[in-house]
Amino acid sequence: AFVVSARLRAQIRWRRVNLHDAAAPLGAFEAVICRSVLARMIPDAAASATSRLIQAVTPGGLLVLGPRTPA
Repeated sequence: AFVVSARLRAQIRWRRVNLHDAAAPLGAFEAVICRSVLARMIPDAAASATSRLIQAVTPGGLLVLGPRTPA
């Protein structure tokens, strides 16, 4: 398990987003961590969500997909 330090946690804005709603804006993120949610989607939905996540990461940002998540 990972523990985020209090100093770093104060700089993080945690948000839930609906990856199924293509019309809902995701916003722009410096980092996205997606552990296993995409693996639970049907392949077409996972591909669409992955594309949206890639577009939402700012240049130089970080996109982390879990080991079971298709990319």
